[in-house]
Amino acid sequence: MLEDPLAAGVEVVLDTRGYRIIDPNDPSRHETIASQFSWANRENRDEKVSFFASRLPAGEHRFSYIFRAQIPGLYHVMPAVGALMYYDEVRGNSEELRLRIAD
Repeated sequence: MLEDPLAAGVEVVLDTRGYRIIDPNDPSRHETIASQFSWANRENRDEKVSFFASRLPAGEHRFSYIFRAQIPGLYHVMPAVGALMYYDEVRGNSEELRLRIAD
């Protein structure tokens, strides 16, 4: 399970048809949202986005979603947490993020 808290002032885009995610390291490379994911389920909440995977092979994995900035300001985003759902002692987290939404 991966839980990614949302910053105040943002809203998850639920209908992502027509959106593309561009790789910042290679702008010529892009993928549609549906082609990136290998998760079993995703839940969108007011305060976080949660991803659930039945199996995750060793290596690096990318979990992405699109959000829309709603309210300008400087925000603190709490760390994302990855954990085994029924064995909470196996877990890891990211760093806190600071997000500036400009008008």
